[in-house]
Amino acid sequence: MASSRTIVITGASRGLGLATAEKLAGVGHRIIICSRSMVRGRQAVDQIRRALPDAQVDSWIPPRLSRYIALQRSYCKRDVR
Repeated sequence: MASSRTIVITGASRGLGLATAEKLAGVGHRIIICSRSMVRGRQAVDQIRRALPDAQVDSWIPPRLSRYIALQRSYCKRDVR
């Protein structure tokens, strides 16, 4: 991969979001899983790390939209495709 990115995925504690997070982590991107549940978010991170021990993945629970915006500004260049 030419360059890795930091990718914030909402709803990534299960289903399609989790599958997407695992796939993107597998190709070298840094993943931040946003989840409304701390427990499910940590479980998703643990699941990905078991499958991909070198994955850069963490979970985060946005208490408010303003916190999400602050996270985006601190970690990412805006690149929505």
